[in-house]
Amino acid sequence: TLAACGDVNRNVMCSPNPHVSEIHGQMHEFAKKLSAHLSPQTTAYHEIWLDDKIVSGRAVQDFEPLYGSTYLPRKFKIAIAVPPNNDVDVYAHDLGFIAIAEKGKDKLLGYNVTVGGGMGMTHNNKKTYPRLGELLGFCKPDQAVDVAEKVMLVQRDFGDRTN
Repeated sequence: TLAACGDVNRNVMCSPNPHVSEIHGQMHEFAKKLSAHLSPQTTAYHEIWLDDKIVSGRAVQDFEPLYGSTYLPRKFKIAIAVPPNNDVDVYAHDLGFIAIAEKGKDKLLGYNVTVGGGMGMTHNNKKTYPRLGELLGFCKPDQAVDVAEKVMLVQRDFGDRTN
């Protein structure tokens, strides 16, 4: 699995059953699209295990268009929730998308976006502590991937790399 560890976007979580409703299916597709967009472009796996042989039609890439040369200061996790359930614990993630649908219909209007959640801490360091994400605002479905990218880039450029 690419990006299962390291200082990159680790995972995008959503409801495990996309067949619950049309909205759940849309969230599953959104999670796949978001994960693909934020995945590192590194070819290290190919360089180490496949002798620089790319199995699917792209050239070896030696730069990261989103992560740059320094990657992120910490791992980055994203969750997508479909109310009334919060089976992904959306507020415990760096970035959360809460689907907002038209009442009584399976029409997605957009997302409430949360930022800053995380359960990590360093023992004996009072500056680190678990915290819930906070509501940042609302975005339309066609803005969501760009919002996720920009939030991740803020973490890349301004996140704490010292502790």
